[in-house]
Amino acid sequence: MEEIEGVPPQLTATPGMPERKGVARRQARVREILHTLPPAAQAAILDDLEGTHKYAVHEFGDEPTARHQRPVEDDAPTGAIEVPHQS
Repeated sequence: MEEIEGVPPQLTATPGMPERKGVARRQARVREILHTLPPAAQAAILDDLEGTHKYAVHEFGDEPTARHQRPVEDDAPTGAIEVPHQS
């Protein structure tokens, strides 16, 4: 199975054509709201917009979120589901 890293560009210009105007509009909108985001989000977004890529794809902080603090037993038994028989 092929693993996909990152988000593929959605507004890729046809080879030989100029960059699509939607790319610049999207980047302008992101830069307008950038100051409202947490510092870590700002750094990651600027990293992506500027193409410096200091952060690895899918790199998360060392602290687990509250949702992932408990180990999850993937092989836990499941109960039977009764299905009514149609006559």
